[in-house]
Amino acid sequence: MKVKAFFKKFRIVFILLIIAAVAVGAYAFYRSHSNKLLDTECYKGFKEPLKELKESDAGGFASQDELKTYIKDWADGRSLEYTEDDAGNIIFDRAAAKRKKNVTPTLVAVSMNYETATDCAALLATAASIAASDIESGRRTVIFFNDEQNLGRGYRSLSKKYIKGKPKVIYLDQGASFYLSTSSFREVFSKAVIP
Repeated sequence: MKVKAFFKKFRIVFILLIIAAVAVGAYAFYRSHSNKLLDTECYKGFKEPLKELKESDAGGFASQDELKTYIKDWADGRSLEYTEDDAGNIIFDRAAAKRKKNVTPTLVAVSMNYETATDCAALLATAASIAASDIESGRRTVIFFNDEQNLGRGYRSLSKKYIKGKPKVIYLDQGASFYLSTSSFREVFSKAVIP
């Protein structure tokens, strides 16, 4: 009799453990897919028109204003808030989520130059999808710096209000080799290959 009662209790506990494990697994799957920083559809939605523009007769944008209009129209289509400052930078500044108020802010920077925009479509699309991400994070600022004719006007004229709280700065760039700096570009270099 005691053996039967033991196996009955064991079976109930075993079933409850399986249900709990499935629930935890489902929640973990949901969390891992609901907090992506880089939304693939958003990325493609920004990049594909640039790719088509590059392959068209125009071959690219005719002016910096045309590129800025493209970025702003893209943002307006997603109801994203942004600011264009006096230097022509387009800035997406998102406040920290309530539970992430004490997290170090992040600033993502990318150059915006109409002459190279279609060649740098992947970089611009990455910055755009980070700006559009709904991941809960500390303060996140994404800046498309006005770098028309490689003069760096946007970099030199950025307001200090966007660089509060000693943010982690991620500068998106491309070159012949990939590098990742965990400290500053002068101090620490690590090689990384990103597919």
